[in-house]
Amino acid sequence: MSSFVEDKGQNFIKTQARDFVKYTQRQNSRIYPNGSRINSSNYMPQIFWNVGCQMVALNYQTSDLPVQLNQAKYEFNGGTGFIQKPWVMMREGGGAGIFNPFTQSKLEDVVPARLSIKIISGSFLTDKRTNCIVEAEMYGLPADTVRHKYTKKAAAPHPFWNEPPFTFKRILLPELAILRIAVFDDDRELVGQRCLPVSHIRPGFRYIPLRDKHNQPLPMAMLFVNIKVEDWVPNEMEDVVAMLMDPISFATKALEELAKGDDLDDLGEEGTEVDNPGTDGVPQTTLKPSGRTDPDQRRRPRRPSLLPRPPRTCSPLQTRGPPRPPRFPRYLLRRTCRISRTRYRVSTERVRGRPPSLSRSTRRPSRNRRSS
Repeated sequence: MSSFVEDKGQNFIKTQARDFVKYTQRQNSRIYPNGSRINSSNYMPQIFWNVGCQMVALNYQTSDLPVQLNQAKYEFNGGTGFIQKPWVMMREGGGAGIFNPFTQSKLEDVVPARLSIKIISGSFLTDKRTNCIVEAEMYGLPADTVRHKYTKKAAAPHPFWNEPPFTFKRILLPELAILRIAVFDDDRELVGQRCLPVSHIRPGFRYIPLRDKHNQPLPMAMLFVNIKVEDWVPNEMEDVVAMLMDPISFATKALEELAKGDDLDDLGEEGTEVDNPGTDGVPQTTLKPSGRTDPDQRRRPRRPSLLPRPPRTCSPLQTRGPPRPPRFPRYLLRRTCRISRTRYRVSTERVRGRPPSLSRSTRRPSRNRRSS
């Protein structure tokens, strides 16, 4: 085992980060505070955890943020004091090479996480008549560290916040990340805090019991939150993942957008919306007619179908059935019959040598009329 003072360890991290990671793969290392910290203050242990240091010593006389993070890191291991190092720090060479703690891109074979936490309300936070504000922070790799996200002030002891959630869009290495939630009053005094490793956070509606600055539980003080833990997806792949997760809603949305597009096409064929200034100075939207006046030209052409049409086996007339004879009114039909009979009688008398007679008596008597 090799011991390094914090200043020497930080210098190695700045200049030879990958060599320091390779060194901790085969040998134990211990980091201890600098002797100049006469007030028993502490350094941030997270920067040494990022390079794989096994023992990071702190001054336990002071209950500050570094001690709170250290206690939270070793809280969920059953109190044994040992935590398995992330396997990406033990990788030797290969395609990805030695682990780089200052990386800004996705690690090989590691799925980044996306954490969203919405602070809903608080219960029995303090006895004072004051307003409370909630702060959310994320500690981990330099690319994952996010500081100082606040809510608005709300009246204690049972505040209620109706605000958008805190979203940490990309956490490259969730095994090293720690979420810290702290509640402060108007005087910026700590009311309660809680540090939670991201790998142990469960999604859903949860109550988070708060603790004081000495990491001792506070009686009945807690926050009601809604947590969402998801896999990180690049921006260009969000639509594809949403379609795979919920194809029904995606198809419904696509149909609605298609219907809106058809309405816009109809509007573009019929006319164009123009903003005309009204009499009172307020612009009014009117419909400007297009130059086409023929109704057949305004009719939209039929869109070609994607399916092939079935072949025709007969003519269109055969498919519609035999044509019907034309229907004439009865009075025209009777008059036509009488004229045809009269012409037939006149032509017969001319053949026999008689003078044609065009009087009504030459017509054939009706069957219903009795002969005299």
